[in-house]
Amino acid sequence: MNNSSFPNQTVLLVDDEEDILEMLSYNFLKSGFRVVLAKNGVEGQRMAIEEMPDVIVADLWMPEMDGIRMCRYLRSHPALDRSRIILLSADSHKNRAIEAIKAGADVYLNKPIAPSHIVQLAKSLTPLKSPALL
Repeated sequence: MNNSSFPNQTVLLVDDEEDILEMLSYNFLKSGFRVVLAKNGVEGQRMAIEEMPDVIVADLWMPEMDGIRMCRYLRSHPALDRSRIILLSADSHKNRAIEAIKAGADVYLNKPIAPSHIVQLAKSLTPLKSPALL
């Protein structure tokens, strides 16, 4: 798909590692998404409520609030029920995936993972907005 394939689609990237944010941001921007960044779970919560993103990609282990707690908080807000949440983690323990899904994540992925795979997954989770809804 070209860069205009996902106009008006917003992704919120939440991670405490600057290099991860830069790499994911570059790939989502290249695919036509509008990108919003947050560096921890508390900031991620605030940005999600302010921006109402279509997709939220968050790390599991972050300072101030982890991805599981952030996910539970976001799922408690009806206005964010259309936002798709992808949680990422280097923790491969099978219970983490179960915990993430129970908290409301749509997808749990183990790191390392190619940024292009995350973008493709986000595209598959995000229906294009109709111009009448903009």
